[in-house]
Amino acid sequence: MASLDNDLQQIGHKLKWWRAQLALVSGLAAVLGAACLFALFDIFCQYGRMTRFVCATILLSLVIATGYLLRRVMSRKITPEGIAATLERAFPQLDNHLINYIQFSRDTSGNPFKKAYVGKGKPSYRELEFQQMKNRKAHLISYAALASVLLLVLGPALFMGRSWGTALWRSVNPFT
Repeated sequence: MASLDNDLQQIGHKLKWWRAQLALVSGLAAVLGAACLFALFDIFCQYGRMTRFVCATILLSLVIATGYLLRRVMSRKITPEGIAATLERAFPQLDNHLINYIQFSRDTSGNPFKKAYVGKGKPSYRELEFQQMKNRKAHLISYAALASVLLLVLGPALFMGRSWGTALWRSVNPFT
């Protein structure tokens, strides 16, 4: 049972890492996109200190929200039963055998049905392709969004020169 718990914890850590990666990349794209938008507004509208303060507060809020989401994803405790349920959702061929094995093996009531079920052995889960559980579409979209936003942030610097950098800095730091 200990090796099954260890395997499930490793799978759980991998799932947690994928979710954290998605949260971080999406949050970074949102922060940079907002900074780019505020810099464009600053170039074309040249708003005052109070509006720049509001923009900087929005950017700070986005950074805090991204950090909170990342912390929440990383600190979430996942039980072996939860990981097994996630595996069974992703791989219907397990047919609840994994979760049943985990729950029945922890039962101390001495039920002969449960003992017989556990006696059959662990369900075969090691040959599953765990990479299929990664939400590739969401990861690709978030990476594409980040790349696009990076181009939007760095691209205008080629045409506008120092004014773009100044507008970005004024959007991030309202006290300039």
